[in-house]
Amino acid sequence: MMTETSVVARVDTMVSSEVDGEVVIMSIESGHFFRLNHSASRIWDLLDTPKDFATLCRHLGDRFEMDAADGQADVVEFVSAMQAKGLLTVN
Repeated sequence: MMTETSVVARVDTMVSSEVDGEVVIMSIESGHFFRLNHSASRIWDLLDTPKDFATLCRHLGDRFEMDAADGQADVVEFVSAMQAKGLLTVN
């Protein structure tokens, strides 16, 4: 379960690059590729260093002029999906 103080971090066995304004991630271990949309790419970029959940929500809301509830829902959805795929950790 994520809380405002949960720290989200990239798994260090991922390689990512920006292509046409979106991030493409490759898992070195599995060889799978993942393509992120614009808002997901922004979250990935923010995670160049580990960040707490509240900070991610605030940055996303500021960037896309979203209300807090929508920003939080997007971050939860993205982080949960990427954690399930082994791309992010949450502590």
